[in-house]
Amino acid sequence: MNRVYSFLKSIKLAVVLILVITGMSLLSTLIPQGKDLSFYYHSYPPFITWLILTTRFNNFFRSFLFIAPSAFFFVNLVTCTIDRFSREIRKKKKRQFGPDILHVGLLLLIVGGVVTFTGRKEGYMNLGEGDQINLPGDYLLTLKSFEFITYENGSPKDWISTVDIEKDGSLMVDSFPIEVNNPLKVGNMDIYQNSYSVEYSAQILSDSGEEKSLAVGDILELDDSVLVFAGNEESADGNLIAVFEHWQNRNLIDVVRIRKGGSIAGNTLTSTSLRSMTGLHAVVDPGYTPVFIGLIFLAIGLFLTYYQKLGEKTS
Repeated sequence: MNRVYSFLKSIKLAVVLILVITGMSLLSTLIPQGKDLSFYYHSYPPFITWLILTTRFNNFFRSFLFIAPSAFFFVNLVTCTIDRFSREIRKKKKRQFGPDILHVGLLLLIVGGVVTFTGRKEGYMNLGEGDQINLPGDYLLTLKSFEFITYENGSPKDWISTVDIEKDGSLMVDSFPIEVNNPLKVGNMDIYQNSYSVEYSAQILSDSGEEKSLAVGDILELDDSVLVFAGNEESADGNLIAVFEHWQNRNLIDVVRIRKGGSIAGNTLTSTSLRSMTGLHAVVDPGYTPVFIGLIFLAIGLFLTYYQKLGEKTS
């Protein structure tokens, strides 16, 4: 039993495990993670593909190759912490708990990392002004306004999404400006400003009087071909023109541009429009709290260790 205990608290074991985890993590960067299985079958020789999929190297941080050495390192660190702390407690003077607090911080970071990998959830949403979306936790997000700010040369400077958050009919957050470096926290969820896009649409009226709104990618069928709505472009006079791609037998044969009032495939173009769309990124990370507490313990442990070592040199 003593030999097992000595092995588990060994510094040499810790060094070997750190080298193994670091080396395997570096190797994993050479393999694209989380791709479809067909990607690996087409990208690598049969044996390499079999090796990647068998070891789950395509999802390294959830694989045995990462989890096993990380678990051993966690046990090693716990054993070292308990052993060292018990020895410090038995001392009558010059107790130094800085390294022990440092070890606790590392353990919390490992726990937080595991919780993050297993429990992290995220999603993306594209919204225009006035759009609403239901969020986990029975929250309702409404985009009140969206502002896209550029520098003088036209490059992006800032995106500002002003939102309201309601829950059970009550306003929880009023006109919060989400920016790139200013996320909104709602419950255990963080909402980040992620991207910007433009949504094009065209409204048509059929000869039978039926109105229809087209989004990019929508199709108008002809006898032996199709017209695909590709978006809008601005004409020289500042008006929007609807652009359609004419496809036949999977070949692009023409690009058709129609102004308001023009006719296409038995339909009249009544209007065109575009609106700015904000891209928001919602993240639920249950590992945030243990990681945050772990960083505090690391800072305290480093400070105490340095302070105590400095005191030994000056005494």
